[in-house]
Amino acid sequence: MCRNGNGKIVSAKLAREVSQQRLELPSESELLSMIEVPANMLGLLMISLLAIPRGKVASYASMGRLLGISPRLVGLLLSKNPLPIIVPCHRVIQSDGNIGGYSVHDPFINNAIDIKKKLLKMEGIPIINDKVPKKYFINYDDHEKRFYELYNLYIKQIKERE
Repeated sequence: MCRNGNGKIVSAKLAREVSQQRLELPSESELLSMIEVPANMLGLLMISLLAIPRGKVASYASMGRLLGISPRLVGLLLSKNPLPIIVPCHRVIQSDGNIGGYSVHDPFINNAIDIKKKLLKMEGIPIINDKVPKKYFINYDDHEKRFYELYNLYIKQIKERE
């Protein structure tokens, strides 16, 4: 048995059928306009997560480099992500390809690492011997470019709201 978003129990079969369907997801820029992004380091981290495209991963170290913080602080901030899956913190892994940690604040989930692996596999990222192959890492320059595009869009959206 699984629980749906309202906390109601649904069958595992139904949950599996829903999870296997490909939903049309909003673009990163559309997501940015739909979510509340805090005006702090967590907000910058959320924007940098949205800049990692589906089918790619980034390392804690490259995220730290992009934001000017330590990889350990990246991990701590990832655990504070208020919108996991929507703001894809599961796309951040260790530099050597190991999956790393994953925080899910749900008493019904026993092994969050398995959830992270399933999410990555659903996005087309293979896990071989508990590692993601290097070819699935986003190029740092591409990530940086995408980050600044989204950051500038975020600033523009804030100015338009004022």
